[in-house]
Amino acid sequence: MALIKSIKGLTPKWGRDCYFSENATIVGEVTMGDECSIWFNAVVRGDVAPITIGHRTNVQDGSCIHVTNTTGPTVIGNDVTVTMACEAGQLELNAFEPVVFDRIYDSMNMLINGIDTFIVNCVKGIVANEDKCHDLLYNSTGFVTALC
Repeated sequence: MALIKSIKGLTPKWGRDCYFSENATIVGEVTMGDECSIWFNAVVRGDVAPITIGHRTNVQDGSCIHVTNTTGPTVIGNDVTVTMACEAGQLELNAFEPVVFDRIYDSMNMLINGIDTFIVNCVKGIVANEDKCHDLLYNSTGFVTALC
């Protein structure tokens, strides 16, 4: 029988006709639709934030769905296959792609915010000294090298 465990008073819930292999682990705030399956050594761990899994979704052997405290809830749609580290089909999801995307998205937002802050606090209001810029450009070895 699968290990189904409550944590912090939150117990996994699932719909009708679901299958959990003997050594699957489902913990915490996990909600699954109808006809889902969690296979051998798979872990669905909603101990930090909720995990919602749609109807007819299949979590393959050895996969781990775990929410970090910075990514917030995880929602996996209907008719999805979650695999450990590969993908092969149209209705399939690599379990780590949402986390990777979230990290890239956060990094892009930090970079955008940093650039905006730099412009507002360091660049806005600066007036170039055109004569000095002209002298620096035409007296640089880089500019002379580019002309050769």
